[in-house]
Amino acid sequence: MTEKTVALWLVKYTPQGPVVLLQQRAETEKIDGKIVPQSNPFYCQPAMNGKVERGETIAFAIVRELTEELGPNFVSQYVPDKPEESEPFYTQQFPYKGHTMTGYNFFMRVNEKQLRLIRLHSGAKPLLIGVTREDLKAGKIKKKGDEGADPREHIVLFPDQYEALIELFQII
Repeated sequence: MTEKTVALWLVKYTPQGPVVLLQQRAETEKIDGKIVPQSNPFYCQPAMNGKVERGETIAFAIVRELTEELGPNFVSQYVPDKPEESEPFYTQQFPYKGHTMTGYNFFMRVNEKQLRLIRLHSGAKPLLIGVTREDLKAGKIKKKGDEGADPREHIVLFPDQYEALIELFQII
């Protein structure tokens, strides 16, 4: 069975060029009032990433995940204003826990006002991490499984997300 995931990559444009904002997983998270260990602590991922639940459309899953991961104040800002933002910029298939996943990757341009509305969920570190093309070229961003890829010392993404980030930097 193929399952679906959605990811929303936030892109902030600066005079130096585009910056992609990543969420970093915390060591623990709060679930049902209890503090529990986080899977893959310190790994980075798109600002919003999650599964499409059975019966959901991709659009509905994006709004639900945005509300859960970036907060209800930010979700009202998710109105793609460019045609390329309303369609996935990259779709891929990857294995996950015995399933084949299809990942749909979207991006959104954000400004400082919109960023101030973000309230990251308990499973994330409190601040987004900005990365650039130069960081990618300099080897500062690694993928899980790379030699020496320590998420406490580097920006480490899951392989499918690393591939999507490379694609994103080609179009922004």
